[in-house]
Amino acid sequence: MSNPDRPTHTERETTTVVTDGGGGGAVWFLIGAVVVALIIGGYFYTGGDFFGGGNKTIDVNVDVPKVEPAN
Repeated sequence: MSNPDRPTHTERETTTVVTDGGGGGAVWFLIGAVVVALIIGGYFYTGGDFFGGGNKTIDVNVDVPKVEPAN
């Protein structure tokens, strides 16, 4: 059974800690650095033409010397 001499109400002290969300700035800096590196890498990978709008023509003319057939 229950003890009638036991107190029915207890006082508790509560502490609430609130942070302002500062921090994590280094993570955002690293993410930004990776994005910039990907953009620069993509620029070099595509030869500076991201959208393919450049009309590039490559003409290759090779003069081959004439060789007499072997007997």
